[in-house]
Amino acid sequence: MNHSLYSKYFSLTQECMKVSPKSSTKLVRKVYSFLFQAYLNKVVIKEFKKNPTTPERTDRKEFIGSMTTFGVRAEKVWVSIESLLRQTKKLDHIIVWLEDKEYDSNYDNIPQTLKEVVGRSNGVVEVRFCVGIRAYKKLWFAKQDFPESNIITFDDDVIYPVDTVEKIMELHEKYPEDIVCISAEEISGSFFDLPDSWDANRGYNHFGHVNHDYKLRVMGLSGVLYPPRCFYEPDVFNLELMKKLCPWNDDLWWTVMATLNGTKISRYEFRSNPLGIWCKGKLSLSNGTDKNSTRGITNDDQWKTLTDYYREKLDNIVK
Repeated sequence: MNHSLYSKYFSLTQECMKVSPKSSTKLVRKVYSFLFQAYLNKVVIKEFKKNPTTPERTDRKEFIGSMTTFGVRAEKVWVSIESLLRQTKKLDHIIVWLEDKEYDSNYDNIPQTLKEVVGRSNGVVEVRFCVGIRAYKKLWFAKQDFPESNIITFDDDVIYPVDTVEKIMELHEKYPEDIVCISAEEISGSFFDLPDSWDANRGYNHFGHVNHDYKLRVMGLSGVLYPPRCFYEPDVFNLELMKKLCPWNDDLWWTVMATLNGTKISRYEFRSNPLGIWCKGKLSLSNGTDKNSTRGITNDDQWKTLTDYYREKLDNIVK
């Protein structure tokens, strides 16, 4: 299977990073971006179109995949979904959350490519409409609708290696009460230091072991598992408070809500990022981010506002 071959290339990238992370990072990223992107478009997506997956129906809801999409990305989200349907460990259900206003809450208005993957999924893939709260949509509603399930969030603009869910589940078995993720940013120094001061290079120094700590910020790109009751229940779904403290970065909000609840975050030992999905006019969908979309509010601004607001509670936990 070409998707498996892609995973072998993915592993090769990982091994190259291990040899000399600091010196090879830039070169590997260039190879990763251009050669692997070419491979992705010519081989993997072609295979997905030629041999689409029809999963077996299940009534279980123990592990639910959840994602959101919008605009031109919705035309390509089927590629991410297809990669999730081909996982070595199967998800019980996959939900795609769409903003009600964008589609008038009408299934007929969604892209044909998305309709097709839903139609052949035997009920495994589902589209649900919700109010528009940006990236928060991929977890906000699923966590409330399925409070006893493990919700695994995914991005809509990447292809996932075939063992992504398997690796997440393995770590979940070891730390069942933790939030488990493939990617996370280490919070160096004090928990209250601003994100710009965190040492990004520390992320390449954890080969061969799992990080299990409060001082990690979840990063949604590679997949994150959120178990039941992992958040600070009094505030986690307070919409007005979220909009006031952290309107533009859901990862920061979930990290603080987990820490307030005493929930640790476990990160897999190391994996390079999954490949971005190519879109006409762009190398990948994720490259189209508008720098002005946050109205000038930075991650530093939001982290400071969040941690200042909960300073006393957080200080008692992270000490």
